[in-house]
Amino acid sequence: MFHYIAKLKKPITLEILFYLIYTVAVATIPYLSKLLFDYDLGRGWTGILWILLGYAGCCVVAAVAQNCSQVEGWKRSAAFDLYVKSDVIRGLFRRPVTEFQRHSIGDYLSVLNNDIPALNTSYLEAIIDIINKAVQVVVYAVVLFVFVDFRIALVILLASLLAVFVPRVTAGELSGRRKSYQSALGRYTARVQDLLSGFRFVNRHTCGPMAAEHDRTAAETEEAWLHFGRFKSFVIVFNNFVMDIVRLSAFAAIAVLLYRREITVGTAAATLGYIESFTLPVQYILENINEINSARGIREKVLALIRYQPPEQKRLEPSDACLVLDDVSVRYEKFRLQNIRYTFRPGKKYAVLGHNGSGKSTLFQAVMRYVALSGGKVMLNGQDLNGCDTADVIMNTNQQEHVFAASYRENVSVFGAYPTDRLDEVEKYLETDLLDTLRGKADCTELSGGQKQLLQLVRLLLAGRPVLLLDEPFSAVDETNRRLLERKLLGLPGRTILVITHDLTPEHLLRYDELLILQNGVLAAAGAPGDVLRTDAYRQLLQ
Repeated sequence: MFHYIAKLKKPITLEILFYLIYTVAVATIPYLSKLLFDYDLGRGWTGILWILLGYAGCCVVAAVAQNCSQVEGWKRSAAFDLYVKSDVIRGLFRRPVTEFQRHSIGDYLSVLNNDIPALNTSYLEAIIDIINKAVQVVVYAVVLFVFVDFRIALVILLASLLAVFVPRVTAGELSGRRKSYQSALGRYTARVQDLLSGFRFVNRHTCGPMAAEHDRTAAETEEAWLHFGRFKSFVIVFNNFVMDIVRLSAFAAIAVLLYRREITVGTAAATLGYIESFTLPVQYILENINEINSARGIREKVLALIRYQPPEQKRLEPSDACLVLDDVSVRYEKFRLQNIRYTFRPGKKYAVLGHNGSGKSTLFQAVMRYVALSGGKVMLNGQDLNGCDTADVIMNTNQQEHVFAASYRENVSVFGAYPTDRLDEVEKYLETDLLDTLRGKADCTELSGGQKQLLQLVRLLLAGRPVLLLDEPFSAVDETNRRLLERKLLGLPGRTILVITHDLTPEHLLRYDELLILQNGVLAAAGAPGDVLRTDAYRQLLQ
């Protein structure tokens, strides 16, 4: 976290500097009260007017400096959120899919929307506040020693030093309860996202049970908040009690010195003003130390996301790619893709067939390394893809591929990741009037299912990767445009293309160079279309 403090040194420095000016101005006011109480009225009203002008000047300086300090604090807070969120997102994007899927989208949203703001408030802001309050304590200590009475100052200082050790007693328990609450808040965020994503299921039958499921998760979250709040309340009251002891010590010292006539009434009045001004910062320091301790778990969680570094990967360059599945297996709890062996030659077009649940999508996920293999290898030109970066070679899309809430150009280029200088060429190649409705779209999530699938195809062609995997790419496109787009896709020269399709008509399948049929996770038939269409596996598929 000190890395971020270094990046924010300008607003932090200005915030503390303005707070110092504010503190000096405020610390001068009780001293002016002392001068007023001890003023000899026989000297006339001139001195009183100067004291009043000094008081007014201190108020103006304090107000201006406090405002400037708070503005710099807002700048620092906004910049911290931006820096940390940016680093967390980059840390997430460095993860392979299998690692990313260890947590839900809701968990990651909770980190961005809950944990980082909490870290800002309970860690960075608490550190800055400790510095500001320490400055305040030093200023008031100097004023007490120099302008009031060193004996009273010594009593207050010694009592306050004892109070600094209080947070050590409560740190561990407070941190644990805060971490439990943040975890519960993450689960709540994930559940709400899940329920709202299924809004179309809401009707008079489902409304009650879905709301009850929300209430159950919300109740768990609030119980965790209450568990944290009870202990935090105890900590605050305990801190206040300790500071009351500090105030009592100072009050007793004033009483003794007044009784002995060793201080004036003005000194006593000024000291009473300084007691609160001195002890309150110490109290805030104790509370901020507790805040920092409570945020320890959040800080470790956020830093773990930021610091993640994937294993070093060998970058594969685009080439005529020969894709080989060497005894590939993927094991789930109730399904297994078993011992798939096949070679996909450069530039050839392959149709992957099979009933739902036969393993077609799992096969593509294995090639893309979206799932961990339980056996075998996926190789490209003899290179095991495990430990390789295939972003320049292989690209995948499916019928439910994500569409960003952004414009057409931003979607097809993934926010400029793929150059758009070939976009006109790609659009002319596809020769479909469906593109006319896409070009001017500002929010592509409003597109129909078929339009979204066309957008995905444009993205694939714009990226220009030599190996393309498409899972039912035109399932939502009308018949006329589906045939046109299939012809254009299969007519791409030099591309190795694998397509999952449920169109089992011979007319359609004969357009491919080879067919593969999966049954219950096993490769049941494969080869040239003329051969595969005569197999029992194909006849069973038709049934």
